[in-house]
Amino acid sequence: MSELSPEDNIFQEKIKDLIDDLNKATILSPEWMAQMLSSTSPENGEKLENETVQIYRIQNFLTDEECDFWVDKLKDKTSPSKIFGEEEDYRVSKSCTLAATQDEEVILKSLELDVKISNTLNIHPSYGEPTEFERFQSGDFFKVHTDYFDVNTFDSQEVARHQGQRTWTFVIYLNEPEEGGLTNFPYLKNVNIVPQKGMAITWNNITPDAFVNELTAHDEAPVLKGSKNILTKCFRDRIV
Repeated sequence: MSELSPEDNIFQEKIKDLIDDLNKATILSPEWMAQMLSSTSPENGEKLENETVQIYRIQNFLTDEECDFWVDKLKDKTSPSKIFGEEEDYRVSKSCTLAATQDEEVILKSLELDVKISNTLNIHPSYGEPTEFERFQSGDFFKVHTDYFDVNTFDSQEVARHQGQRTWTFVIYLNEPEEGGLTNFPYLKNVNIVPQKGMAITWNNITPDAFVNELTAHDEAPVLKGSKNILTKCFRDRIV
């Protein structure tokens, strides 16, 4: 076999560097490539001002009646929310998954909602996590965090490796708190979301070049008066 030419050696080194960079950035499954190659542009979505993050706002995604249904059915089914890690006073709210209620009407409507969200993003429902209901009452908050799994920590790395990395997040606001409760993206210019009943926002947690998108870090500011109720659905890079 002939020796590699200098040009071939340079090419091989570049490939090695690329693989090393990707391994440091995130863990991707083959299924992700199909989604990576097609950019999502939600129907009726307003793209918010930023070139690096695909973040969209969708007005009137749910009707007032639909929002009231979810709040009425789920607000008393919640328990204290959990997070990865052991840091205290990082997330103060209550939450539950829709299916965990074991209410037949809720389960049927949750399936319809899953299809509607998936059709909006053009991602098959099988890539979606269970939809979560989260309730913030006066004084509750969720400090700055990312929805993707941080591959620099062992627990998150293992989740991403075996169950898939989070690719997209979809949030629906079910009511408007009397005061406070904004969703803020501190690394994005002027992207501070004021909750509006029935409105949805969605964003990509992975960049087009397959790195985790650190600019999607966000917080749920403290509710100062009233309450805030949201539905959140995350999608993975492989079938859940």
